[in-house]
Amino acid sequence: MNRLSVIAGVVLLGVIAGAGLAQAAPPGPPPDIRVSLALDKTSYGPGEPIMVTVALENLGAEEITTAGFSDTEFYLLLQFFDENGAVITSDQLGAASTVTPAPPRVFVGDTGALLQGELVEIVPQGWVVSYDPFDANEYYPLGNTSGQLRVKVVVPMRTYASYLQTASGVKYAQLYPTDAADWWGSLQSNFASFTRVGDADGDGYYYPQAYGSTTGVDCDDKNAAVNPGAAEILNNGIDDDCNPQTPDEGAAVVGGTIAVTVKKYTTYKGGPKEPLAGMELRAYDRTAGSCAGDIGLSYRKYSRIWEQCSADGSGTTDDDGRADLSVPPGEYLLIGRCETEICGTEKFIGSRVEPVAEGETVEEYLQTRVKATTGTIAVTVVKHSTGKGGSKEPLAGVELRAYDRTADSCARGIGVSYKKYPTIWEQCSADGSGDTDAEGKVDLSVAPGEYLLIGRCPAGVCEKETFVGGGADPVEAGQTVIKNLQIIVSKKKK
Repeated sequence: MNRLSVIAGVVLLGVIAGAGLAQAAPPGPPPDIRVSLALDKTSYGPGEPIMVTVALENLGAEEITTAGFSDTEFYLLLQFFDENGAVITSDQLGAASTVTPAPPRVFVGDTGALLQGELVEIVPQGWVVSYDPFDANEYYPLGNTSGQLRVKVVVPMRTYASYLQTASGVKYAQLYPTDAADWWGSLQSNFASFTRVGDADGDGYYYPQAYGSTTGVDCDDKNAAVNPGAAEILNNGIDDDCNPQTPDEGAAVVGGTIAVTVKKYTTYKGGPKEPLAGMELRAYDRTAGSCAGDIGLSYRKYSRIWEQCSADGSGTTDDDGRADLSVPPGEYLLIGRCETEICGTEKFIGSRVEPVAEGETVEEYLQTRVKATTGTIAVTVVKHSTGKGGSKEPLAGVELRAYDRTADSCARGIGVSYKKYPTIWEQCSADGSGDTDAEGKVDLSVAPGEYLLIGRCPAGVCEKETFVGGGADPVEAGQTVIKNLQIIVSKKKK
C-alpha cells in the first residue's frame, strides 16, 4: 500500500493564524490495535501491591499516527473506577491523555504554498509493546480507596490516511487546508475487576470484607463511629453497629411543653405592657454536668450559653407574645434573646423553669424593659353649637395631623397662624396622623419634639371644609400630651 508522497520544502516552526482543525466524526474505522490488561489477583489487602500487566499489539495493517506514539508510557494510561463511578487517573500523566494534536507546524509545499501539518510516524504491522508487571500504587493515587474497583487502559490515538514528506525525509500529515485525519478517539482494553480492602476511617474495621484478626465488615468506612464494635444508638437513623437486625427505634419518648409568654414594657410612668413578638426562645438542660450547668446559670452567663450550648427546645413568639417549646422531660433554663431593633440593644432574658414531666405543660412568663422612643398626642375634638341651648358633642371623622413647628421646619416657614392651616396641610409632610373615632378621640404617635396640630373637618361632617388646630405642649419620649380642639358650628334659627 503506497501512502507516501514526496514534496520539496523546509520545515518551519509556527502556526498559521486563524487555522482550525476539523472535529467531525472520524471517517475511517479504528485501528486494529489490541490493548490488553491483566492483574495478578482479584483481591488485595491494605497496602498490598496491585501488580498490573499492560500490552499493545498491532493486529492489522501499518498505521500512520502522531509522532511519538510508540514512545508513549502506556502504563500511565490506566483508569480506575471506584464504587461510585469516580475515575482515578495517574498523578504522573502528561500530554498522552489527549487526542488533540499539539500546536501544528508549518511546511512549504512544492508549489510554495504553506501547509499546516503534524509530524507522524508509522506503526508497522505486528508492532508490540508490553510491560513487566508493575505496582499501580506507584503511579496512581489510590490512597484509602477501597471496595469493588475496576480498571482499564484508555489510549488516545489519531491516525491519518496518508502522509507527506519533505526533501529532508521529515514525515508529516496535512492538517490545513485539508485535514488528512482518518480516525481519532481512544483504544480501550478489557475491564479488570478486583476487591481492595481498606480501613479509610481508621476505626480498626475493614471494608468491603473482614481482614486479619478483625471480624465483621465496616458498613461505613468514612465514619469511625460506625462499625461492628459500636453500640447502637436508638432513634438516630444510623446503623451504628453495622447489624441491620439491631433495632434502631426505641420506645417513643413522651415530652412536655414549656408554654412561654413574653411581654415588653416601656420605661416611663404608666407605660403599657404589650406582647413581644418575634423573640427567639431556647430551653437548655440545667442539670449538673450539662453544658449550661457547667457554664453557670446566672443571667450574666446567658449570652455565653446561647453561643456555646445546644438547646433542647426552641421557638419564636407570635403576635400574642406566646411560644410553645417541646422538650423531653427534665429541668431547664429558659433564655430569650431580644434583638437590637426591638430593645435598642441586644439583650438576653430568662428564668429557671419548673421541672417538666411527660405530657405536662409548664407555664412560664418573661418580661423585658424597652426604652420608649416616641410620645403621644392624645386629641379630643368636639363640635360646639352656638346660641341658646348650644351643646358640645364629640366629632368623629376629623383627620388630625401633627407638624414639626420648630425653626426651619416647613410649617414654621409658611407661618403657624390659623389662616395658614390649609397651605401647611397641602405643602408640608406630617409627623403623625389619625382620624377621630366615635368619641372624637385619636392618639397620634410622634417622635419627641414640638408640634402644630391641625384638624380638617371635611364637608359632610361639617357644613363645609373646616380647619382647626393649635400648638401642642412639647412631647417627650414615653409621654402623653393632651390636646382638646373644638369646632364652632352656628346653630340655625327656627
